[in-house]
Amino acid sequence: MATNSAYCNICELRHLSNLSTHWCPECEQSLCPECKEHHGVVKIVRNHKLIPIEDYNKLPPFLSELRQSCQEHNENYQLYCPTHETCICYKCIKLHGKCEAVPLDDMLKDIKTSEMYKDLEQTMIDMLENTKEIKNDRQVNISDIETEKEKQLEEISQMRFLVNNHFDKLEKKLKLEVEETVIQTTEKIRKTILFVQETEQKVSKNIADLNDIRSCASELQTFLGMKEMQNRITENEKSIRICRDSNKTRDGVA
Repeated sequence: MATNSAYCNICELRHLSNLSTHWCPECEQSLCPECKEHHGVVKIVRNHKLIPIEDYNKLPPFLSELRQSCQEHNENYQLYCPTHETCICYKCIKLHGKCEAVPLDDMLKDIKTSEMYKDLEQTMIDMLENTKEIKNDRQVNISDIETEKEKQLEEISQMRFLVNNHFDKLEKKLKLEVEETVIQTTEKIRKTILFVQETEQKVSKNIADLNDIRSCASELQTFLGMKEMQNRITENEKSIRICRDSNKTRDGVA
């Protein structure tokens, strides 16, 4: 649970205000130097791994909101239920009698180097790369079009010097066509980028709306709202497919 990490939580119980220097993840308490020393000699907690308070403050805020013990029974988690994908204590086992719960220690062993951690990390990296890929590819496409434009304009100019004045009008006409094509193609690409950004904003808005529904809506409103949200998601998925399909073909100067 979230707590004030700036001051020693132990000292606060004694109505003292001492700045903390370390954090105990298992006790969920911040400690000043003096309390840290006592913490290190008490048998039941001396094996707890403390971290500097500076490192604790680097953690994402949502982690401090996660309970590390069973809220219903006020017991430490000892088991993990794969069926319900949740941590449980021994008292919860009666509610998971048909589940094949496993020791939590087995799940936590080498968790930061586990395949599950790597898969989660890679999934997020892939998602980020996918969004960047669409934007970057379109932006690079614009740059390539400009380069191609300059190349074609140069070829047209060279042709001008190889022919007589009869082709002056043709030169101007071709240049105008190239410029117009660039304008139209670039505008098309910019619209694609804008469409991607709008879709991104819609997805973010859907997430925010869903969170607000969870927090404020009634059960019926939540049920009806979920149906509407599913329709929105379907539209968002269509938009993303359109973006991906358009991204398969690079536009250029015809």
